[in-house]
Amino acid sequence: MMDWVHNLSLNFGAKYIAEDTASYILYKFDRGVLSGGTVPMERFARYLGLDVRCEYLTGDCVESLGVAAFEPQRLYGLDTVLDLPVPTAVVERDVIEKGESGLYNFTLALMCSEMLYFASEHAANTSAQLSFGFESVPSRNRKNITLSDAFDELAARPDGAAGFALKLLFPKNGFKRQTVELYAQLGVNRATLDTEKHLPHVLSVLSERYVAPEVAVLARLRELNLY
Repeated sequence: MMDWVHNLSLNFGAKYIAEDTASYILYKFDRGVLSGGTVPMERFARYLGLDVRCEYLTGDCVESLGVAAFEPQRLYGLDTVLDLPVPTAVVERDVIEKGESGLYNFTLALMCSEMLYFASEHAANTSAQLSFGFESVPSRNRKNITLSDAFDELAARPDGAAGFALKLLFPKNGFKRQTVELYAQLGVNRATLDTEKHLPHVLSVLSERYVAPEVAVLARLRELNLY
C-alpha cells in the first residue's frame, strides 16, 4: 500500500471534502484522468497496493461481485481455498466471463474505496489490534461486495464508501464537463432533459466513455445535480 494512504483522513460525511480527497488521490495517480478520461481501475487498484485476482467465489456475479480483503487471511471460494497474503481485491470471475467490463471497473472502484475507508479508519485508531494471521472464519477485515448493497448504501449514506467509489470512477470536474458538452450536442440542459428521449442516450454514451454501468452513471449524475 502507498505510504501516504495510511496518512489520509477521509471525511466521508462531508461532501466537498470527499470530492477534494478523491481528486487529490487521482491527481497523485494520473492527473490526466481528472480532465474527463477513463480511470483504469485495475491499474489504480494496484497503485493503491491492492493485488487484483479473479476467482469463482459463488459462480454468480448477481450474488457477489467479489471480496476486498484488507489483511492477510483465508478465503473460501466456490471450489478452492485462497490464502491471501496481501491486501487483495478478489473479483467474481463470472463478471469477467460475461464480458461485463463496466461492472468489473465499478467493482474495483468499490473495492478501492472500501480499502481507503478501512485504511483511514485504522490510521485514526492507533490502538486497533489487527490480526495478520490466516483466518478460517469470517473476518471483520474484509468486505463482501454486492451491487445491491452498494446502492442501498448510496441511498442510506450518500457520502459513505460507495459514494466515494463514484467520485473515484467519475472525477467531478471532468465528468461535469463531459456531461454538459453531451447535453449541448443534444440541445438540452438539466431542466429540459427528457428522461425518455434523451436520458438513455446520455447514459449509454457516458457508460461507454467511463467504462461503468449505466446505473452508476445515473447515480453520479444525480449526486452532482446534473439530472
